[in-house]
Amino acid sequence: MKFNTISFGNKVYLYQNGIYVLDKGEIGQEIKYMIDQARQVGINCNALKHPKSEVLENLLSEGLFVEYPFNQYKGLIPVENGVISVDFDNKTVRLIDYEPQFMFTYKLPVIYDPDADDSFIEQVIYDWLGEQGFIVPQIIGQVFLQMQGNVYKKSYLFLGDGNAGKSTCIDLLDSFFGDSLISKVSIGQLVGSPFATSSLEGKALNLSDDASSIQLKQSEKFKELTGTSRHDINRKYCRPYVGIANPVYIMACNKPPSLDRRNIDYQFLDRWIILEFQGVFSVNPRFKHDLFTEKNKSALLNLAISSMISIYHSGLREIERDETNEILWLMRYTPLYREFVSKYMVKDSTGSINKDILYEVYRAVCQQIGWRCWDKPVFYKDLTRFGIESDRISIDGRRVYVIKGWVLNDQAVSDLTDQLL
Repeated sequence: MKFNTISFGNKVYLYQNGIYVLDKGEIGQEIKYMIDQARQVGINCNALKHPKSEVLENLLSEGLFVEYPFNQYKGLIPVENGVISVDFDNKTVRLIDYEPQFMFTYKLPVIYDPDADDSFIEQVIYDWLGEQGFIVPQIIGQVFLQMQGNVYKKSYLFLGDGNAGKSTCIDLLDSFFGDSLISKVSIGQLVGSPFATSSLEGKALNLSDDASSIQLKQSEKFKELTGTSRHDINRKYCRPYVGIANPVYIMACNKPPSLDRRNIDYQFLDRWIILEFQGVFSVNPRFKHDLFTEKNKSALLNLAISSMISIYHSGLREIERDETNEILWLMRYTPLYREFVSKYMVKDSTGSINKDILYEVYRAVCQQIGWRCWDKPVFYKDLTRFGIESDRISIDGRRVYVIKGWVLNDQAVSDLTDQLL
């Protein structure tokens, strides 16, 4: 058997079926087999005192790469039936054969079919996310570009309750990329372990479920991880080296992890695109079976390639919404903001709400939904957490305390008539 090998990071890699894989003893077995065969035909192999180690030593010095060599070809995507070649300038796509110089370490478990019908898979995604549905193909397109060394400094926060499609969407991405291209390292582990980046090397996605709080030092480390593709790779009992650890990060939660409100890292918040899975779907045991088909994955691949080309020319597409990430992450999932501010108050730069009237509305809401009603000082102090501040204005010659920059939602307040009487 003839091996096509290279070495990097004091390890030998073999070219097999279009990709390079780490030698896990195949070379040693082949050396032993060749020596046994030679001795059977009378060839003297005594000149080699330690044949396996001597051959491996030579392989480490031949085909040596000092810099990380893998997955560097631009516009190429390895799939089951060949290599997709994307011409970004002309926006064309064709399928070519695998070649050793492409230096792939992965192959997507997907068949490229340019004619695959995308109607079903696209409908499912938009049922989950509505107008935000374009994000799912964009995530995959971003992965393709980041696997080739590009950096976009954007990660994704999936929010949603049970049976909203969030877990199925993650399972779809898992099926699309395969276990070998997915890591599952939490932000806490990334910060706490010096070996965490070794789990990210060569991965397409990092999926985590961080339901706990995120501290400021963790957000700083996360910004470092998402700010560049090249990182020090530390593995136990191995010499450190610089490699590519540039997955797209997805964090899935029922509600956002809590942050230290005294030290809000707004740059950290800006690193995230927040997706809200707000639907409620009945349990269908066959749904995943019908969704995770080769045809649907091929169709999703085509959507992702189109998104990849769009990202190349125009950058990542953001979700257009009135609320900032600060509101979505820090406030919307706080009961007072979700059940009171967002429903009964409307931002208006020229408006104001009399504080006494607002408090009466708050009392009525507490009565309606069974909340404990806090006294005025506590209530207004809680509002300041959302940037809602008190002011004094003059009305008919009187100084009146108001909430400035907001007005009441008259329709919502009118529904509280019984409680306000």
